[in-house]
Amino acid sequence: MLRFLFLFLLFNPTLSRAAKDAASIPQDEARSAPAIDLLMEGEPVDRDHLLDLIRRNRIDSSTLEPQTSRIYRGGSLSPVEIPDLPYPGATLSSAPDAVVFDSFLPGTSGLVRARVKAVSDPGAMFQMNLSLDTHAALARNALLRKLGYAIPSPKYYSRLRVRFSSVEERDRFLDRLSSDTLTARSRWIPESEPVSATDPSVVLQDLVLEPAWIEVPPLHWGILTAEALNSRRSLRAVLVPLTLLEIPESVNLFSFEPAKIFNESLVFKRPGAEAFQNETTVGDARWIARKIGTLSRKDWEEIIRAGHYPGDISALILEKTLARVNRLMELLSLREFQAFKYDSHLTLGSVINGKATREKVDGYALRFTYGDPKNPLRTSELARFLGVTALNAALNFGLEQANRALQFQTPADRIDDHREKTLARALEHYQNHPNEPFVQPFEVWGGPVGGMNLNASRNVMTGTYYGSESQIQLVDAFSIAADVGGFFGVSGIPKVGVAGIPGIQASRNYVHVKPLPDLKTAWKTNWANVLVPGFMVHLSRILKGEADQDATSAVKEFLEAMNPGELFIVTDSLLGAGSVSVQVPIGALIGFLPSFGALEGSASMGGSYGVLSRTTITRTEDGIQFTFNV
Repeated sequence: MLRFLFLFLLFNPTLSRAAKDAASIPQDEARSAPAIDLLMEGEPVDRDHLLDLIRRNRIDSSTLEPQTSRIYRGGSLSPVEIPDLPYPGATLSSAPDAVVFDSFLPGTSGLVRARVKAVSDPGAMFQMNLSLDTHAALARNALLRKLGYAIPSPKYYSRLRVRFSSVEERDRFLDRLSSDTLTARSRWIPESEPVSATDPSVVLQDLVLEPAWIEVPPLHWGILTAEALNSRRSLRAVLVPLTLLEIPESVNLFSFEPAKIFNESLVFKRPGAEAFQNETTVGDARWIARKIGTLSRKDWEEIIRAGHYPGDISALILEKTLARVNRLMELLSLREFQAFKYDSHLTLGSVINGKATREKVDGYALRFTYGDPKNPLRTSELARFLGVTALNAALNFGLEQANRALQFQTPADRIDDHREKTLARALEHYQNHPNEPFVQPFEVWGGPVGGMNLNASRNVMTGTYYGSESQIQLVDAFSIAADVGGFFGVSGIPKVGVAGIPGIQASRNYVHVKPLPDLKTAWKTNWANVLVPGFMVHLSRILKGEADQDATSAVKEFLEAMNPGELFIVTDSLLGAGSVSVQVPIGALIGFLPSFGALEGSASMGGSYGVLSRTTITRTEDGIQFTFNV
């Protein structure tokens, strides 16, 4: 089935890609629908009436409170409140045989969730969550609680022993943990607690337990849908605190900018942010930002401390967070806010001049720095870039010469042929009738035209390209087009030339975008891959598998052959066109009779009709995504 689907896309293809991981909020609130849970003078307010007040500048909707609920209580809560449940008693320095694996739970990209039960109390069930986002989620939980959201706090474990029914079940869990978090399994296992070849239990590190039965959505993970938001301010607004503490694994990448302004809109970017698109308004954002603005430095210290980061890393995150809060208030024009003082050049422990310098810390799965990236303008990289550019230019030159040979008949050929025939007639006339003027007879001349075009290119791009985002993007493009039509002219009408050009063109265009870590990899990538259709067929063959290869391993090999963010775009187009032109004088058309050389005027009309279809095949962190547009 998968092989059929891929081959269908390969030969029946084409591009549509919705913006992911970003939400754009118009700065003009009148362009957005207000929330449905707002109160005015203690009473619910009609959404349409409120929108009318906003458009007439009669009210600042960010001053209106939403209705309280089981999730949103309104008043500030303690930063951490772990439910009173019989959690396993592991300490930060020991890992007793604490929980038994029961089953996997549905997760999302980068988050592995499982149901476990306590050894000491088999009736006590919990969710065990492992993610590189765990510490940021713990901090976000504390922030949301400070803002009035009654969300239970996860219980953090530096180490926890997990028992499985068999070694095979344990290994399947570790394999899934590795693949879903895109990390080596060794990150989640303490060096002092190696995996046994016979014992089905394993000590895991850097994880949290949460109640098995969810009564209040765990907003700190940021997993929300537009349907769950349901136009309620109390939920639509959480985009802001979620983005504010969207702390990457490498804290050096934690930007001082929580959002950006683009095209008269505020753009918040984080995984899952697209759920807030067309939901969150600037009024919602300003409302919750006002609450954030009431938090003191001490509050922020408690919030970041709840993330269980190493001390020096926690201090660096705190300083960057205060800077992000300042910038958030500027972006939302909340001028009553008193900006925090922060140290952008903090030096503490492994943090030197505002930068983390230690990658690994015992007890943590995270890598707190990836090291400084190499200078992209170093000589070797520039040489490789110029090399790719030169080879691409040579490829284009070769195809340009080949395309000339693939033009079977062109309008220029028809015009040259008509010119030669007209000249031959004129010479014959003057030889036989030297004393009589030559008169061009009325005739329709021309005939079919057509040809083929091949184009291929390889370019190096940076940033985001067709939705794929990486430091370096290698973009291979290949297209083939065939056109057939006619070129017809009318001669013999004094001082008037008439030409008609009907035609049709069919084409297919392939684009392959491959994220790469550096130009060295781009330079070494096989140039045969520029022939994108052949490369796609190679990938499709993986799905066929060997005689002894099952479907699961074939699909796994296929996914490994494509990197996350890599994509193919196949575009089919059929273009019909036609035009008629009237030109004065006729000599401009046939290139003859110099006395008619002065242009007196021209007119033309025509039209075209194109049918376009696109298919996008994208390798995401979760698998393969197909998008069709016709």
